[in-house]
Amino acid sequence: MEDKKMLYQSISYLIGTVIVAIGTFCLSVFYSKMFAPSEFGVYSLVFSTYSLINTALAGWIISSIIRFYKEYEIEDLALFKATLFKSFVALSSIVFIIVLICFLAMGTASLIGQLSIIFSICFFFGNLVNFVNSFFRARQESKKYNLFSIVNSVFKIILVLVLYYLFNLKNVVSIALSILFSEVLVFIIQIVYERSFLYLFSKEFDFKIIKKMAKYGIPLIIVSISNWVLNISDRYIIGFYFNGMNEVGVYSYSYNLSNSLINTLSQFLMLGAYPAIISEFKEKGEKKTSFLINKYIKTFLFIMIPSVVGLCLISQKMFKVFVDDNYYDGYSVFYLSAIGIALSSLSQYFNKPFELKKQTFFISIVFTICAIINVALNFGLIPFFGYKVAAITTVFSYFLYCLIIYILSRRLIKIQFDYIYLAKLAFANIVMGISVFVLNLFVNDSVYSIILEVIVGVIVYLALSFLLKLIPFDIRKKEESLK
Repeated sequence: MEDKKMLYQSISYLIGTVIVAIGTFCLSVFYSKMFAPSEFGVYSLVFSTYSLINTALAGWIISSIIRFYKEYEIEDLALFKATLFKSFVALSSIVFIIVLICFLAMGTASLIGQLSIIFSICFFFGNLVNFVNSFFRARQESKKYNLFSIVNSVFKIILVLVLYYLFNLKNVVSIALSILFSEVLVFIIQIVYERSFLYLFSKEFDFKIIKKMAKYGIPLIIVSISNWVLNISDRYIIGFYFNGMNEVGVYSYSYNLSNSLINTLSQFLMLGAYPAIISEFKEKGEKKTSFLINKYIKTFLFIMIPSVVGLCLISQKMFKVFVDDNYYDGYSVFYLSAIGIALSSLSQYFNKPFELKKQTFFISIVFTICAIINVALNFGLIPFFGYKVAAITTVFSYFLYCLIIYILSRRLIKIQFDYIYLAKLAFANIVMGISVFVLNLFVNDSVYSIILEVIVGVIVYLALSFLLKLIPFDIRKKEESLK
């Protein structure tokens, strides 16, 4: 793939993800002012359970669409779409009914019961939205993907403020309802725009396609569950050791705020990377694919390392300026989570050789081992060091996963780091970090000082990047085999 095409796809997704990230960050700031940590803790646990059900039961189909779209685009795309759409609607409907019945049995009087019922409905509509979005990604239609992502984000912001202030719904149910209503609205627009509902009336269906998707995707269910355990289970453990939701709320809020910035930033590259890597692998073979993966990793590190370093340096000031005092203690969780999320994002590139070679089972094994280690560390350390240590164990577990999966992936497709480039990248980030740190000593805690520190950091980093020739898109090397 040429640099221009890669750059175009990345910038296209960047525009959408930056807008979504800004919207999510603003919402998070509002949440800290609107809801107490204990109430947000309850919301976090229910939403975490919803996320587990969602990723475990529906995520594998989404991954399969992106993996096999190019293959069926040539063979029989209409049959592929019809089969998956009917299967997806059937699965979502069955799970929705089962989950709704279970949650209704809990009763609707409690906050947990109300949130659970709302999220069980979200499961149906949200997954259909993700289904259509996955075809945008598979076709590398970044503009359409961005449009619906931005619309969804804007709807959530407007709806939660309307519910909270105009309808006086001053509890976390307003967050859940804003998510539900925005998913329904986007689903209506999306399904008409794409005319995907027409596939329900098609007679075409092929069980061989489902079998093929299941063979590839079902191991990813284990990966999804393990990833959930690694990411989210610490909140349940914190709730188990601390009698109350306050610590859960502070930890969850800080992690979610970090995730809204770092994960969203990393996704702009991955959204275009995975379909592009699949296309490269199918059309040009393993050697070209190796070059492309290495190129994406270099670009990822160029963007992500300074972002994480910058957030670590200004995290305490950010919490003082933007976040309510009840959540202030979570600033250390915020920057530690940023490191963990960045490692998680990096590992997605190391997963690609296994996904391309249809050996996803190995990913599930490694992820499960690291998730078990993470849970064991949390149970052992949280009682002695408090809830914040959960962020450290998560960083360690993701580092361990990255290391193992990197070593294993090199046996399938050669992934190689340019150590001279990494050394220059480290130097640029150290100089940038020192610049921001020194500036931080002489400016007060305000929005303007944060903006100033960000601007100075960006200028210093970009200047060094030009001098040291770090910008990946400026590297004009021939696509020769890696030694």
